Amino acid sequence: MAKREEYNACMRPYITGKKDKETRKLDFCVGAKMCSGKAKDKDEARTICLNAPPKPPKERKRRRKVESDCEIGVEAIDCVINKLLAREINTEEEIKEILFACFGGN
Repeated sequence: MAKREEYNACMRPYITGKKDKETRKLDFCVGAKMCSGKAKDKDEARTICLNAPPKPPKERKRRRKVESDCEIGVEAIDCVINKLLAREINTEEEIKEILFACFGGN
């Protein structure tokens, strides 16, 4: 874990303080190159960062609309509830009759 702590300590001066967006990006890149050992000095790190092509923006994932296999209308549900409350149900067949009646089945 010491390597990560060392890297974080090395990066601290490059990521602290108030800076404009472009300066912050460049300082972060320079710090990353220096602290990871990819550059020997700040000038080399700065050259690498300025010559590097910009990264493409991350593609956001879109939420897919979940489509239901069965579409049930509020009226049909209301019909079932009212019919179930209106009578005493003793068998599965009685429930099926109510469902068929309310959902337009035969």
